[in-house]
Amino acid sequence: MKRLINIFIVFTAFSFVLTFPCLAGDNADNGFHKMYQNKKEISLYVNEVIGKDQHGHGRFPHKPFKTIAFALEAIPLIRNSPEFRATVYLAAGTYNENLDITIDNITLQGEGRDVTTITGSDRENVNTVNIVNSRRIEINDVKITNGRYGVNLTDGSSVNISSYELFFNERYGLYGTRNSIAAIVNTNAFDNERGMFVNRGSYLQLKDCQITSNREDVNTTGISVDSNGSARLNNGNTIFGNNRGINVQNNACIRIDGSNDTISPYFCAPTILYLGSPLLVPGMS
Repeated sequence: MKRLINIFIVFTAFSFVLTFPCLAGDNADNGFHKMYQNKKEISLYVNEVIGKDQHGHGRFPHKPFKTIAFALEAIPLIRNSPEFRATVYLAAGTYNENLDITIDNITLQGEGRDVTTITGSDRENVNTVNIVNSRRIEINDVKITNGRYGVNLTDGSSVNISSYELFFNERYGLYGTRNSIAAIVNTNAFDNERGMFVNRGSYLQLKDCQITSNREDVNTTGISVDSNGSARLNNGNTIFGNNRGINVQNNACIRIDGSNDTISPYFCAPTILYLGSPLLVPGMS
């Protein structure tokens, strides 16, 4: 009889943990880690309509997480090496989130910048996406909007961005500082106070981008390069409709490689200002 009672107690406790896995404490996290312990690349899925932010979700498109932030919080639990890479697939929809990325090797992959949007909660004071001391970040096919900065890149971070849109952010579409690197392809930046800004040893490279119609006030600039920052326009970029196209100052420099970059008007202030800093153009070393 006593043995039957012990079996009943063990069975009841096991059933309770299965029914309420969130009460399993660290064991739930350990189990989540074991699912991926031999993998170098994993995929997580987010859908703001059908998703749930709980264990047992996130691994399949039909059973996704609800928020990007929850997916980012899950990644440190399952990474097993410095080379481990996580791709977070974002279903079409609007994600009302402010994100902090603080680990390496993350890809955010949307379904298209016309259908997948990350919108911040406080355009006056809070950045929509912060990338801090994180390398090899990728963001593709997403619109970023409604932040103080659309993307804030700092402390030696590096990001590759493609098929992307930076729209209606209070200050900067993208802000890079403190030795950070941004390589951007096929991206639109418009209706920000400044399209893109780098300083303090940071580097910006653009290819096939359009930076236009950033707000028509005295501080509006398509690209600003300041304080030992550097930038390179590498073919196919269009910069027009801004109060100032390119502003370069304080020991910063910009290199314009492509013969098919369009900056209108090309050298006529205030479209391009080069204040005591070198402006490198095709044919010049």
